[in-house]
Amino acid sequence: MSSSPCSVGDSVASPRLRTDLHVLHKGTESRFRTVYCDISKTFAQTTRRLWDRLQSGNADPEHWEQAARVGWTRQRLGTARRLPSPLAVEVPLFGASSIAAKLSGWTGWLFATSAVKCWVVLSVVACVLMLLQFQVFAAELAVLPERLGQLPVAVPFLLLCVTKIGHELGHAIVCHRVGATPGKIGVFFFCGMPCPYCDVTDVWRQASRWQRAAVMLAGIYVEWIIATLSVIVWSVADDPSVRLVCVNLIVLCGISTLMFNGNPLMRFDGYHVLADWVHSVNLRYEAAQCSRQWILVRLAGRHSATLPATARRRFGMLVYHVASTAYRFTVLVSIAGFVAWLFDAAGAGGLGTLVITLALIVWMTRMATRWWTVASGQSDWGQVETPRRLIFAISILGLLLIALLMPLPRYRYATGYLDSGSATAVYLPDSSVLESVSVGFGDVVDGNTVLAEVDSSEQRLEWIRASSEVAIAQQQLSDARNLTGNHQRQHEHWIRAQSLVKSAVAKSQSAEESLSRTRLVAPHAGLVLPPLARWDRTQSWSADRTRVSAIGLSQGVGQRVAPESGWCRVARDGSMVAILQIDAEDRDEIFRGVDVSLTVATRPGHVWHSVVESVSVSDEAAEPSPWQRASYQVSCPLLSAESADAEPLHVLADMGGECHAVFHLKSRSLLGHLKEAWLRWIQSS
Repeated sequence: MSSSPCSVGDSVASPRLRTDLHVLHKGTESRFRTVYCDISKTFAQTTRRLWDRLQSGNADPEHWEQAARVGWTRQRLGTARRLPSPLAVEVPLFGASSIAAKLSGWTGWLFATSAVKCWVVLSVVACVLMLLQFQVFAAELAVLPERLGQLPVAVPFLLLCVTKIGHELGHAIVCHRVGATPGKIGVFFFCGMPCPYCDVTDVWRQASRWQRAAVMLAGIYVEWIIATLSVIVWSVADDPSVRLVCVNLIVLCGISTLMFNGNPLMRFDGYHVLADWVHSVNLRYEAAQCSRQWILVRLAGRHSATLPATARRRFGMLVYHVASTAYRFTVLVSIAGFVAWLFDAAGAGGLGTLVITLALIVWMTRMATRWWTVASGQSDWGQVETPRRLIFAISILGLLLIALLMPLPRYRYATGYLDSGSATAVYLPDSSVLESVSVGFGDVVDGNTVLAEVDSSEQRLEWIRASSEVAIAQQQLSDARNLTGNHQRQHEHWIRAQSLVKSAVAKSQSAEESLSRTRLVAPHAGLVLPPLARWDRTQSWSADRTRVSAIGLSQGVGQRVAPESGWCRVARDGSMVAILQIDAEDRDEIFRGVDVSLTVATRPGHVWHSVVESVSVSDEAAEPSPWQRASYQVSCPLLSAESADAEPLHVLADMGGECHAVFHLKSRSLLGHLKEAWLRWIQSS
């Protein structure tokens, strides 16, 4: 119960306190009292002065109303009891008291005062190491989802279970160490998402807020230690698998734990610590009531409602209510998007659309009920004059419509690789044998540079044979001219010999052209590159990754060339493009001219701007997957980097490097998303 009450409920006639309530810390000099209800097994706080007034019966009506809400009075509130929500299901698993008692003596190296100081120092060292290698970490973090997908499903699941069990056991052990009794450990399913919990309600028996805060933050502390050790191992490990596991643990136990468990806007550990430190029984409810009363005061006058005693507390409650409301709205939208993606990936996109639509209808029904309460003047809103009340109700309706109809930015994520943007492919003659190579990858060549020669023995033999046939045909033509006798016969011989000469000359020219093709010449001036962007460079790259020895091209000397096989490429300049794979469903929204932001694995920490240059059918046979149906590839030239100090890309060094892209799609409202989902379902069915 708050020291500065701001909630107003239904009036309570002849209020009297229950006689079975237990007051904790009664002998201390604290300004607050903790009241324990043995029936509901709940604790509530109030000020010592207000508790004395409640006991004497001289409390104000609003104070009795708050006492009734927390169950301290002998009367019950007239409000109907809500049915359990199917979106919030609590499943207790096992008692933690015996386990915490056994582990308490073995975990002094974690929870003793000196141990906590050592771990804090070690965590500072880990943060310094992370800052020193942040660009490397950012590059590995960008490819984390893809690499985790290559691991067995049991590995990430096992890491998640181990860390969360450690989190909840941390709560139970510290609860036991401060003298309280931990309750059960279980799983709370919120919108289908499992959230482990440990019941440490008994810690409210402790008079020290520091001890209560230590119990509530113990789980975050345990996960932070895991993240600290992961950073240290990651910074010294060379094995890719070890580094992958460490990055996963850093994200799981460090970043996500602080964002969720430590976030006071969600009803997890951080929320309960903040509620305890501001002496609020139900911080979210008190903040909502305070905001409601603040609005009533502004609309109906200063004597229409009771506000918190201090302006600082009033301002804090208002800020918290606005922030938590916005955050919950964002979480609900994110959950809706995740549900839609999950159903769509499972091939049941229509069912997902139906579920989201029903949830939206339920939510809008609740909002409509609250709106009608305001517009019709029910409850305390009757104190507000009708014109003001209607203007306020219309304003709320307008804000709701804006939230539903306001265009929101949309993005699509894709991965791919870098390639040269101006390369021309060079092919060897079909079924020829590579005889010698004159250049290597990374060489700069002119337009008339000979790149290689193929075996010309067969072509030379054919040319000699054709040349001999030309000589024989010309001799026959000369003999036909010198032939005497019958003129008709002489003319026939001459015509026949002339035809043979033409045929032999044509055959000789063809053989000569075939012989000339045994010398491969560069199509234009430029840089010699591998035939494919994803070239196997393990044995051909030099130490500085900007020059490749000729063995990369010479390794095929003496071998017969396969038909239509590319041998190398020649790039006119250093321009580069990103080749990205996109889902077939996004083909209508990703087209020429769409803005793209790119990050390159070889240049972590920098972002390049680009636009879609072309979209074509992918020639890479992707493995079938229910999560992605990538059948199109997008080409995006790398235009400019956001930061001026970004190191320029080098074609040979960065070609084939992994890149990640974010497509900036056309904005769309929430209702527009829902409409598009329904249209897609109708068209598919």
